[in-house]
Amino acid sequence: KTISSARLYASALGIYTAFINGHRVGSDKMAPGWTDYLNFISYQTYDVTSLLAEGQNAIGAIVGNGWYSGRILSKNDIYGKDRAFIGQLEIVYTDGTKDIVSTDTSWKSTMNGPYTADDIYDGETYDAQKEENGWSSPGFDSSGWLKTKAATNSSISTKINLDTVQLTAETEEPVEETQEIRPVSVSNPSSGTYIFDLGQNIAGAAKISVCGNAGTKVKIRYGEMLNSDGTLYTANLRTAKATDYYILKGDAAGET
Repeated sequence: KTISSARLYASALGIYTAFINGHRVGSDKMAPGWTDYLNFISYQTYDVTSLLAEGQNAIGAIVGNGWYSGRILSKNDIYGKDRAFIGQLEIVYTDGTKDIVSTDTSWKSTMNGPYTADDIYDGETYDAQKEENGWSSPGFDSSGWLKTKAATNSSISTKINLDTVQLTAETEEPVEETQEIRPVSVSNPSSGTYIFDLGQNIAGAAKISVCGNAGTKVKIRYGEMLNSDGTLYTANLRTAKATDYYILKGDAAGET
């Protein structure tokens, strides 16, 4: 039937990015943001009308640690260990009828995706060799994936009471990309090491384009200033590793 509107309501124990038919839902980063897991968890509302198509559709999400199960100062798993995603897709048709697609145990999941590590303080490891093309598109073969389980106080490792915590509409401004900054200079203090100076202190992530053999690992270390010898100063980061790793899949055309 002809769709009048479609909304996705979503949240997570951890941080998530949702996808429909291979397209990213929304533009916000690290949703649902920092949230008081003991009393409430924020949820986001997305207009996904333009992402749906007649016939088969697919929906999915990537879920990471975030503030829920990642490291906060010197502690891990403050609120729990098992991450979880919750979503409800509401489709309203021009004839007034409605369909609702909700997360349940018919959904499937995998722990073998390309994100092999993620932490707000320590950084992220992405192994492009583990990418599964089309995982959020119709027709993907998920036979190797696992059935999910309902997130309850007894079924997952969590320190919050899922029976009493409230899902609450997001009230704070989302984290979003505001601009792309190119380096103002590049130096080479030692063999195989390059310093990219962005000319200002920012909150963000690196975007790289590389070409090389499969399995080659690129290490990206973040810092705010330099030592006198031109190397990266990281003492002020204390125990935070602030390091990303990208492992190439070996695409001859290059990969970003």
